Amino acid sequence: MKQLRSTSWILLAGLLVLFALPVAAQDGSDNVIASNLNNPRHLYYAEDGTLYIAEAGLGGENQIETEAGPVAYGNTARLLALPAGGGEPEVVVDNLVSAVAFNNYVGVNSVLVEPERIWLVLGQAPAIEGERVNGVLVLGSDLSEERFIDFAALEEANNPDNDFDVAANPIDIAVSEDGTYYVLDASANALYSLTADGEPEVFLAWEDLPVPSGIDIGPEGDLYVSFLSAFPFETGSARIERWTAEGELVETYGGLTGVTDVLVADDGTIYAVEMSTRFGDLGWEPDAGRVVIVSADGVAPVAEGLNFPYGIAMGPDGMLAVSVNAAFVEPGTGSVIVIDPAAAGDVEPAPVAPELPAETPEPSM
Repeated sequence: MKQLRSTSWILLAGLLVLFALPVAAQDGSDNVIASNLNNPRHLYYAEDGTLYIAEAGLGGENQIETEAGPVAYGNTARLLALPAGGGEPEVVVDNLVSAVAFNNYVGVNSVLVEPERIWLVLGQAPAIEGERVNGVLVLGSDLSEERFIDFAALEEANNPDNDFDVAANPIDIAVSEDGTYYVLDASANALYSLTADGEPEVFLAWEDLPVPSGIDIGPEGDLYVSFLSAFPFETGSARIERWTAEGELVETYGGLTGVTDVLVADDGTIYAVEMSTRFGDLGWEPDAGRVVIVSADGVAPVAEGLNFPYGIAMGPDGMLAVSVNAAFVEPGTGSVIVIDPAAAGDVEPAPVAPELPAETPEPSM
């Protein structure tokens, strides 16, 4: 358990927001356990209770020319660790690429930490000589590089969603009890599977271009995938899908909006992060994010009025850690808060969603 498509790479980067502007940070809670962060994204609790924070960074002063024009970047993305006993986050890995995209940043999207290695999911950025971007960087316990998996090359070779726009943006990672790793690619609209030392293969692909955003593995071994949904991000158009390890669709939970992460607790409870529940003329609206419990009956809000929440993980004490102020805010205003899942309210019926495909595309094996 877990602890916009466009013709240019820049529109596909990060959270794919076209118009959102920086706003004053609101963390929505007094239970802040980490602060002064720069665009924190997915979270991961290690077995020893350490909380790892993927930080997208602040771009930089360098520029590189792309088909879409000049792109600013710098080595400001990082992986941080918050000790189990609390305190200040410690830098584990830094000097990673962070690129700018429409007042937003893309850098380290996610992390998976094991006793022998660390898997860093590095998001979409233009190819920069000598830099690791658009892939998964695997580090040994001494933080030396063991391998780099180039998802941009995989997208070029496979184009699993059959879209005319060939672009990669690996966004999240999970591992099953049998040692199968799953890497989700938001821009490729695909889920890859691989072994620790093997090469990735396309496990699932979605040709309706729903922008997959997060993955978790339930206690029964099923895969849960969340989706941001496609532009213009209509209210209720996002979903979570549950798949077996054999690639069979078990259930779809609809009526969600702007989902960026999914978490399945040991008791089977499904949690989702909605980055914002409203998308208007100026983009995603601030202070409209929430954490919800998802079931076949609808959603039960756990925390509302959050400012651009993104990642979620459950600590050893059963509390939920959530990254907030994860995009479109001023530098240093990102944070991680703790939420009590017992605060869930009454179940709300799922809102009426725009018409979706008749069925989810079958897995591409």
